Amino acid sequence: AVWNAAADDAVHEARAQAERLAKAAGRDLGAARQITFLSRSGDSDSATVTVAVRFALAPAR
Repeated sequence: AVWNAAADDAVHEARAQAERLAKAAGRDLGAARQITFLSRSGDSDSATVTVAVRFALAPAR
């Protein structure tokens, strides 16, 4: 459950970053196409998830 929550948070943050980049380019962000990398590491006190997500840009208006 902890790993799933951490992975969900990582994907959410990746989407937020991608939305900021798309907005700066004057585009809208489309759906996530694929998770290209997911790494989990941690010890008994903390967990770290690294994620790379590929997003599509929505068609230009």
